[in-house]
This record gives sequence, C-alpha cells and structure tokens, in this order.
Amino acid sequence: MDIKIVERVKEEFAKLFENEATGCVFSPGRINIIGEHIDYNGGNVFPAAIMQGTYVVFRERKDSVVRVFSENFSDVGICSWDISDTQKAEEGRWENFVRAIIVTMKKMGYAINIGFEAYIVGNIPNGAGLSSSASLEMAIAVLVDMQNNLQLDRVALVDIAQKAENEFIGVQCGIMDMFAIGMGKVDNAILLNCATKEFTYAPIKLENHSFLIMNTMKRRALADSKYNERRSECELALAQIKVEFEIDELAELTENDLIYIEKLLANDVLFRRVKHVVTEQKRTESVLNALRQSDLESVGKLLCASHDSLQKDYEVTGKELDALVFYAQQEDGVLGARMTGAGFGGCAIALVENAQIDTIIKHVSEFYSAEIGYSPEFYTTKIGIGTQVIRWKQD
Repeated sequence: MDIKIVERVKEEFAKLFENEATGCVFSPGRINIIGEHIDYNGGNVFPAAIMQGTYVVFRERKDSVVRVFSENFSDVGICSWDISDTQKAEEGRWENFVRAIIVTMKKMGYAINIGFEAYIVGNIPNGAGLSSSASLEMAIAVLVDMQNNLQLDRVALVDIAQKAENEFIGVQCGIMDMFAIGMGKVDNAILLNCATKEFTYAPIKLENHSFLIMNTMKRRALADSKYNERRSECELALAQIKVEFEIDELAELTENDLIYIEKLLANDVLFRRVKHVVTEQKRTESVLNALRQSDLESVGKLLCASHDSLQKDYEVTGKELDALVFYAQQEDGVLGARMTGAGFGGCAIALVENAQIDTIIKHVSEFYSAEIGYSPEFYTTKIGIGTQVIRWKQD
C-alpha cells in the first residue's frame, strides 16, 4: 500500500463528498507466474499479489445509499443507488463491479443494510490482464463485510467475489484471481489447487532478478473475448473423456494419458485444449520445484514453454502478446517470458536480470513499436500483500 496515494485520495474524498473519510481498503492486482487457463480445469496455479492495486477510500453512511466515484472513470461522475436495487447499471459501466458484490451478498442471505461513500483509484492498467476488476471486487467485499459486521473469513469473501463475477458480471472466471488478491503474502507466490482450494505459500527470493511486467497496451475486454468459449470447449472435452476416464477435472489427467485422449476425442481443437491443460499443470509443478532449488534458468525455460502452449494449443495470445514475448525472449538478461492472465491482449511477464532491465525495456519497446505501431508499457513490481484495511477514524 502506497501511503502517499492514500493521503492524496483522502484529500480528494473530502473535496468531493464534503466530509472526511474513515478508512481505506487496498486490494492488489496479481500476476500468474505460471499455470494459465487451468484454474477452471481443477489444476494448480502459481499466482502472486503485486504492489500495484486498487485504493478504496471510504466513509460509512447512516442510510442504505451507496455513492462511489472512480478517478479512473472520472467522466462518469458519482454513481449512486440504494442497496435494495439488484439491477445492473448500463452494460459496461464500472460501477457494476461494486453492485455485483452487494447484490451477490444479499442474494446469499447476508444482512447488508449500511451504505457507504467511496473514492476509488487504481494504478492497475484497466484491461491489462492483471485483474483490476477482481481487485476492486475483493476490496468491496472486504469493505461490505467489515461495515456490516459479517465477520466472514477471507476465503468466504473470495468465493463471494468469484460468484459475483460469474453470475452478475457474466464472466466465467475461476477462483485464482480473487484468491491471489485476497490471500496474497509479501515475497510469496501461492501454489493453489483450484479444485480443492488447498494452497501453500511458496517463498520467492530473487536477489539479482525480477519479474518485469510488459503491457501490450491492447485492452482486453474479457467478457467479450473467447474466454468463455475456451471454458466451454474444456467442459465439452471433459464430458467426452469421462466416458472412458474416471476423473472430475481435466487437470487430473497425466501426460501419459494424452495418446489415448487424442484418439478418444477425435477432434484436434478439443485435444489441443486438453493438451495445454495437462502440460501446463506439469510445468506449474516444475516451476515450484525449480524455485525451491534456486534454478532460475529452468524457471525461464518453463515460462517460454508455457507461452508456446498458450499460443499454439490454447490459442489465446494474439499478435501483440506474441510479438512482445518473442522480442523479450531474444534479449540478453531475459531468462524467460510468457503471457499472463486470460490473454487476447493485456500483459506478459519476463524473468530478467536486474542489471539488464533498462536495456531490455529499450530494445523490446523499439522492436515492438516498429512491428505493432505503438509502444508497450513496462512496470517493475514486487510481490506484495493481499487485500487489507486501514482505519483512521471511527464514527
């Protein structure tokens, strides 16, 4: 949490709402180091919270009215409604992510009676694949839980945020984004089994290396992408495979099973989707083991193999991500690079030597701009803490 941002937003809150804020929720973004598109297939993923995130500076109200303002969508102005309103705002409006949490919690039977005012600022690029929407949803879930004294545990709030995204927003995301954001820990990634929700923290000590986030600057509208299509393809493949295999999730399959799966499916597209899930599951386990042995070269090779699978077997990259990753992989000081997030634009990550970061950014930016026609953006980040609340005044 950047205290300078909090202090500035406190002042902006007072100007806009003509009253003092009483606290702030900070909710980070996330990167997924490896394990892409297997969260909804019951596999292990390896995400981590980052230092960039969403700041929700708030004040409780005495009534049931919600009034929210986003600096990132300042042209919209203040959005206001009563918490008894269970309808969506106009499609595509940012406030729907706030409404989603409140409506979902009310439908689940929780007593949500207290409204609030909030000034919201995010320094996660919207649509970049770093989970800006999940970050906001987790922030609101924590806020609503706190001020209504529900005392829900953090995993329960993670489940609520996922349910809100699935049912209210209409994006069939898995649990990974909300889990990494809500449960993040400094200098630790999370090895998470998305089927069982079993998880372990995995320390990441990168003394002379960093993860460099590379933004294609192509916005990724997840609900309008082929994300839901890929999930449906996996569900179809699973249904066909279960005729012969006693499994509940695709990630239960092994690489040795693939030769039989290819014959069973008799559909090249569905087979390649399954192949990605199975091999990505194996790569995720291998990255964890390599990090435990401080074998960063192997980690880098696995990142490159992951991108290759996402490009050819799962087909969720696109020319922008492929160009960015290709040029990064050619640079001295880059051990490996891959897309992160749902794909179709957004961001890639690269494991890089700290001493080479400036040169890597310069060269990759030049090559990418020449091919794509506009410049990418780059962010250095640390692995940070999950969603947290600070309060400085109690009414």
